[in-house]
Amino acid sequence: MEAVKLEDASPSLFAAPVVTVGFFDGFHLGHQTLLSRLVGWAASRGSDAVVLTFPRHPKGVIAHTPPLHIMSPEHRLIWFRRLMVNAVVLMQFNDELASMSAERFIEEILLQRIGATGILFGWDSCFGARGRGNADFVENGPWNIEVRRCPPVEVNGVRPSSTLIRRLILQGRLNQAHKLLGHFHTLWGVVVPGHKIGRRIGIPTINLSTEAETLPPEGVYGGRAVLPDGRSHWALINIGPRPTFGYHTTSIEAHLLGFDGELYGQKIELEIHRFIREVRPFPNAAALKRQIERDISSFLSEMRLGRRS
Repeated sequence: MEAVKLEDASPSLFAAPVVTVGFFDGFHLGHQTLLSRLVGWAASRGSDAVVLTFPRHPKGVIAHTPPLHIMSPEHRLIWFRRLMVNAVVLMQFNDELASMSAERFIEEILLQRIGATGILFGWDSCFGARGRGNADFVENGPWNIEVRRCPPVEVNGVRPSSTLIRRLILQGRLNQAHKLLGHFHTLWGVVVPGHKIGRRIGIPTINLSTEAETLPPEGVYGGRAVLPDGRSHWALINIGPRPTFGYHTTSIEAHLLGFDGELYGQKIELEIHRFIREVRPFPNAAALKRQIERDISSFLSEMRLGRRS
């Protein structure tokens, strides 16, 4: 998959591209359905499936209050690649773009920069000042761009939205968030050096540094770590302080079961499957180790029984 900045894009980079426009924060079931249709449409006509997206949320310009991202810009690129998108065009959302007419958006961006031959709209998607650039607007215009629409997705009567899912994650309602996402909530970041406390007590951990990703409430979680080479390991994940040792700042620390090696400087993904317990201080390192061993045993037992969320 190719990722290119808008100013570096040109129609020569893409094969008769079909395009969709959006932010795609979290890659929930609605996003996945839309992108699956885009990729299928492109394949059926020998075209490239191209996503036009923004590194930072447009609400930061429109409402001057940018929401917390579920996924960082780099994390979203990983998911575009997983969903078989051919190319992503990155466009900075600024005051000029916010006031750009739908006509100019089509002519200067979709046609001159990308060479779009088709555009797929989500049920609520639009572009251009005052949101005039919807499916009907393009379809009834003079641009000879094929228009398709993707109907809304519902889960038990609820339409997935990034705003709702972000709120559920922050409230610790992970089961509900996972149903709307269609996958586990994930964190993406780089492994950085820590205090090596886990190694000293015989339970080595990695420390993950993330950028602009939504964290669930502080706690100990069961999950899975996906390594750069695609291998995965069950993981016990601590999000929050480490009060037993006097560290009170929030960190993301994970013990990878069955892993023996170094990951410093490498980027990994942590899937957050389920809450196990609250973070709390223990009288000593030995007591903490015994509790961690119980946490691991409990989590693995549930995985064997098939309770994955």
